[in-house]
Amino acid sequence: MGDLERIKDKLQASGFKLTPQRRSVVSVILNSSGKILSAEEIFVQVRQVSPEIGLATVYRTLDILSNLSVLEKLFLTDDGVARYNINYQQNGLFIEFICLSCGKRIELAKELLSDLDAVIKKDSAFAVKSVRTHIEGLCEACQKQGKNVIDY
Repeated sequence: MGDLERIKDKLQASGFKLTPQRRSVVSVILNSSGKILSAEEIFVQVRQVSPEIGLATVYRTLDILSNLSVLEKLFLTDDGVARYNINYQQNGLFIEFICLSCGKRIELAKELLSDLDAVIKKDSAFAVKSVRTHIEGLCEACQKQGKNVIDY
């Protein structure tokens, strides 16, 4: 099943339809090549294909998809702007590194996450359903270009 079909099924299971407007928003995010986009960036791209769609429609769609855990709503910088990304990992442990310069995303090795899950269970007797977090910094390539994490 493709991403669009999975999203359509999730919407339908929650009483929503994949309207043409929602399809346009989802398509922009799916075609973003992993870049995490703000609502305004999504809006600009959606308007190129569907000029009749307003910013409020984009925000409503993003809210619905975030509330259904189809999208991740992330605040990556201190600018207060939410950015959105497809939520591929809905359960379990998921930690990723996000480069503040180029936006590259690197998922933490599964073995390390298994160890973390075991430690949590042992030390707190807490049954974990999911952990979703990110670690911000600079990737190796950006560091080699002389960029400094303090500048972000």
